[in-house]
Amino acid sequence: MKIHQIALAATLLMLLADASRAAVLYVSLNSTNPVSPYANWNTAATNIQDAIDASTNGDLILVTNGIYQTGGRTVNGYALTNRVAITNAVTVQSVNGPAVTIIQGHQVPGTITGDGAVRCVYLASSAVLSGFTLTNGATRGAAGDPKGEQVGGGACCSTASSVISNCVLIGNVAYFWGGGAIYGSLNQCVIGNNSAGSGGGTYLSKLYNCAVVGNTASSSGGGATRGTLSDCTVVGNSAATYGGGFDGDNDGVLNNCIVYFNAAPTNGNYFRGSFNPNGSINYCCTVPYSANGPGNIINNPAFVNPAAGDYHLQSNSSCVNAGNNAYVTSTADLDGNARIVNGTVDIGAYESQGNIRYVSLSSTHPLVPYSDWSIAATNIQDAIDAAAAGDTVLVTNGIYATGGRKWFDSGTNQVTVTNSIILQSVNGPSVTLIQGRQASGTNAVRCVLLGANAVLTGFTLTNGEGGIGNYPDGGGVYCYASSSIVSNCMLAGNLARLGGGVFRGTLVNCSLKQNSATDSGGGAYNAVLINCLVISNSAGGGSSAGSGGGTAYSSLVNCTLTGNSAGRGGGAAFGTANNCILYYNNFTAGGSAPNYVSATLNFCCTMPLPTGSPGTITNAPAFINAAASDYHLQSNSPCINSGNNAFVSTATDLDGNPRIQGGAVDIGAYEYQTPVSSISYAWLQQYGLPIATNTDAADPDGDGMNNWQEWIAGTNPTNDLSLLEMMPPAPTNNPSGLVVSWQSVSNRTYFLQSSTSLGTQPTFSTIQSSIVGQAGTTSYTDTNAVGNGPYFYRAGVQP
Repeated sequence: MKIHQIALAATLLMLLADASRAAVLYVSLNSTNPVSPYANWNTAATNIQDAIDASTNGDLILVTNGIYQTGGRTVNGYALTNRVAITNAVTVQSVNGPAVTIIQGHQVPGTITGDGAVRCVYLASSAVLSGFTLTNGATRGAAGDPKGEQVGGGACCSTASSVISNCVLIGNVAYFWGGGAIYGSLNQCVIGNNSAGSGGGTYLSKLYNCAVVGNTASSSGGGATRGTLSDCTVVGNSAATYGGGFDGDNDGVLNNCIVYFNAAPTNGNYFRGSFNPNGSINYCCTVPYSANGPGNIINNPAFVNPAAGDYHLQSNSSCVNAGNNAYVTSTADLDGNARIVNGTVDIGAYESQGNIRYVSLSSTHPLVPYSDWSIAATNIQDAIDAAAAGDTVLVTNGIYATGGRKWFDSGTNQVTVTNSIILQSVNGPSVTLIQGRQASGTNAVRCVLLGANAVLTGFTLTNGEGGIGNYPDGGGVYCYASSSIVSNCMLAGNLARLGGGVFRGTLVNCSLKQNSATDSGGGAYNAVLINCLVISNSAGGGSSAGSGGGTAYSSLVNCTLTGNSAGRGGGAAFGTANNCILYYNNFTAGGSAPNYVSATLNFCCTMPLPTGSPGTITNAPAFINAAASDYHLQSNSPCINSGNNAFVSTATDLDGNPRIQGGAVDIGAYEYQTPVSSISYAWLQQYGLPIATNTDAADPDGDGMNNWQEWIAGTNPTNDLSLLEMMPPAPTNNPSGLVVSWQSVSNRTYFLQSSTSLGTQPTFSTIQSSIVGQAGTTSYTDTNAVGNGPYFYRAGVQP
């Protein structure tokens, strides 16, 4: 193989396949020191567009509270200004949701759609906008304006892959099509009081779990024109000609939708076109009856209070369980509640969550079915017995220490939940307690037994004991399956053979304290724990036989285990821990292994360093005040940004604060909320680098890679010979192709890209991914590199 020219690009490319490698950029109206690339809150941009302009594909832009109503950008050669133009494939996301984060366009006084109009948002292909209110947007509307300047008053999406989620589009105007939005996919959005010539709410968009309410059109399609609507509620819209709710215009599709109480001179609710070769109406609630698809009904949908804008379904609504699961695309409805309850999806944007049963210790007139506070049950078990699958049992303040129910031969449970209901407190665990009884033999009372798919949230479970028979485990709660969910609960002072606090189940945002097991798993046994605090639990009854003072045979993510004790594995035994702190645990007399034993650890903070444990550090976690049980992280904790985002499954930490605030998730149950660097603090401390706002972009060894790049690449930021760099080609040709080499490390995985011309787009394409790095140099033979060049290459790190 004769090669006349070979050019090797010494380029570091960070391919950001998920948030663990993506850059996070920050936006705050109140930022006093905006510095690109806006890598933390201290240097946040003051407007969204600046952060977008500094971003690359795959980045996340976090925006905190405010009304964003300044700035603007034109796109695609049009004269219409967009308040925010998302021109690359990034995610723009609010911190606290649409109620407090607003993007405001401009409507020209008198004409609304005049030359000075400003659309709220433009979204390019694969761009995502989440958690905003888009309001007061408008388009141009003069006779000579291009159609592209007259559509999408709230949002203009370039393709169906442009995604808008958890947004409110209200009070926007388009001269031609799509007052609220045109094109794109809208998920869990409210689209209200927008107007356009056609498609007052949306035009040619895909809507999922959306409410389309009170929109108007001067022609057709008051709520929506064309597109596909699934699991949506379309109510109170109007059009001047036809299709007050929906104008199908030959190819529109409705699935599992309520289209009711809309208005137009003809076809008040829907119009499906003269021929409608592609459009259909399936499993919808609308009038008149449509035979153009199966499962349609004409019954009044029975909203809870439509006059007050409450379009939830009454329990006797014909829409309950009347949809088709095949059209369901998400696990949550518009409220964020479970999308399918009792096996079949409801028609409309809101899934009926079942009836509510009420419990109050002070109720003076308890009466089945306990359907309001005036006839609330006085103990939890009575309300559970009156509940059906999908119902919620709501419990107000008090210490619930009476009642009881046996289940098989496990002894007595103060509360027994055997069906798939939600058992929830009104005001949280500090004021709502379920109290068991610790006594010998048959007199012992466990706090709660929780069946499969049941949910327990917002209680303190205390003084429970596992009981007798074949199930003497789980003193606080015995979970029948991993689908039994315990959230926002405190499990304290419980006792059992296995799992003093809990046996099995999934715990999210819970605290387990001072529980004990006579055998193993003082806090938890065979459970899944996410964002949990596990402190001062014990196993083995003071002997060296017990294992897992904190947890045993459990799977842990972002948990903090400290002050626990057992014969083996004072913190955790025989399980998996990811992004966890296991520190300051103990072993009992004659035992060993204070923090863990036979556990698989990834990106944890513990001592001693386990073998085969990627990302794990041994630095002390630097709690704020462990003596006072404050296990939040100090501002210099090595655990900050030192976890792995791939293990994260919740948006918030144990406090309910955002789970990822820097470049990577923190280790432990609490996320430090104001990091000044996006790099792992443990990594910075390892190389003696300052924890400061300018550290990420600094290049102390002058090798052309800044500290953030060195962290991603796994190279040494204080050694100019340690960097990700392409190597010169081999002096001899390889008949099977060109051998490409680069400087590498053994704990990273690489991808390789190539190009034959730097003047074409896209410039580079990936020829191989998941290349396991070697210490020193990694090589790859490009078998397609035959004949004359030139050939250009670059290597990058992948998650």
